[in-house]
This record gives sequence, structure tokens and C-alpha cells, in this order.
Amino acid sequence: MATRLRQHFQTATKQYILTGAPQCVVVDANMGSLISQVQFDVIFVQYYNTPQCSARNWVNANTNFAMDGVERANGFTYDIWSNFLSGTASANAKLYIGVPGAPDAGGFYLSPDEISWLIKAHFCKANFGGVMIWEATSAENNPHGVYYNIVKNILNWYQGDGGLSCLNERGIEARGTTVSSRMVSATKPVLSKTSSWIVSTTHPSTLLPSSLTTLIR
Repeated sequence: MATRLRQHFQTATKQYILTGAPQCVVVDANMGSLISQVQFDVIFVQYYNTPQCSARNWVNANTNFAMDGVERANGFTYDIWSNFLSGTASANAKLYIGVPGAPDAGGFYLSPDEISWLIKAHFCKANFGGVMIWEATSAENNPHGVYYNIVKNILNWYQGDGGLSCLNERGIEARGTTVSSRMVSATKPVLSKTSSWIVSTTHPSTLLPSSLTTLIR
């Protein structure tokens, strides 16, 4: 199906993208070979449900990150996913870090401070696209405030005056685009109240559902 969709995209009158939402384990048992063989544009990695590679695991290992800036991966697989994509049909896909939207998510929830440091550690890395939040209702009822707005503000901060430089040693932006061109947006899905919210650094005013699907931009 994914191959057929790609073929239809080439002659479509509107722009479509192909997305998927694998688990954080690399290689994902259900989608690994598909992502390797067919070009995906956006990959929403579910960094919850699987404790050993979860975002919570990263936070637990990086309690001193705010002070020393030293990242300890501790099973968190963002870099492994990025390396896995290299050389595949989906080498240029944007990776979104998927997190729960509220504290009632079985221990995988990240507080605003915790997700801020996770974003800071990965904002300039290859393939970084933004944050996927599961799901809209829980994010809106988050006791800390509307969670997708909190995450959007964090991304805006790092994209603007947050003190991050995404330049490598040659003075070239590490993710292949100029910092000034990155836009941050959060557009609410209207298809279902159980849809995810996607907070993006690359696709302004774009709805990005978190499943294998096509999208009218």
C-alpha cells in the first residue's frame, strides 16, 4: 500500500506526505522493513509504552543535564533511529519524539521541565522534526496547562532566543536548513478527539496525524 501511495503522490494535484508511528525499539518489528524500502516523510516514534527505550528512561538518566549538558542515552533510541534511517529510502524523514500528554500515562509522562531538556538535547540533531503528543484530550486536561501549548512554547524558545546554535564546525546548520527558516506550529487535528497533537519545527500550519496515512497539506 505504501508503495502504491508513493506512486500516486507523483501525479497528485496536491501535496501529500507519508507518515508512520513505530515503537521506539530499533528495528521496529512491524514497520522497520517498510520504512527502509519506502520513502516516509515523517516518523512519529512512540517513546512511551516500551520502558527500556522510552523518553522517561532518558530523563531518569539525565537528571544533571541542566547543569552539565552531558547526554546519557540510557537506552533512548533517537540516535539509533537517525542512524537506521541513513542509507534507507526514508533517510530524509523527520523524526518526531512521541510523548504522552498528561501525567496519567502509566509513568511515561514528562513534566514541562523534563521535556524542555529532552528537546534541548535533540533540537539540533539530524532528522529532528518536533514532538508528537498522545493524545489531544489528555493534553488539554493536563494539570500543568495545555500540554501542546507548553511544548510549542519550548520549541519556539529554542528556535528563537533559547541560546541554541545548530551550527557544526564548518558553520553550516546541522540539520541542513537555516535556523531562520524553521517554523514552529501546533495545529489541532479535527478528525477525532483521540487524535494526537503534533508540534513541529518544520511544517508550519500543517496537520500531521500519527499513523500510516496520507495528508493534504
